[in-house]
Amino acid sequence: MKKIVIAVLFVCCAVIAVAQPVVAAEGSSGKTEQAQMLIDVNAATETELLALPGIGKVTAGRIIQHRTEQGPFATVDDLVQVKGIGSKVLEKIRPLVSVGS
Repeated sequence: MKKIVIAVLFVCCAVIAVAQPVVAAEGSSGKTEQAQMLIDVNAATETELLALPGIGKVTAGRIIQHRTEQGPFATVDDLVQVKGIGSKVLEKIRPLVSVGS
């Protein structure tokens, strides 16, 4: 009986040791996917902008109009220059947007 318990414990430890690097690799690829999914506000279409929380059709149009008339946004913080985007909306969309590379 004692030998069976020791064998089971050994197998469990071996499984955990093998599975740990797999879980770590999956976690790091998730961050890469998130970085690739950022919406570039300097190139986004109206449809892409509409996917952002707090951005409706009118505000999406204003973002596009602003970047067309004023040039590209230099930083994400510059979005507050667009009517309809205040500090609360900016904080909601900040992790989801970029201003290009």
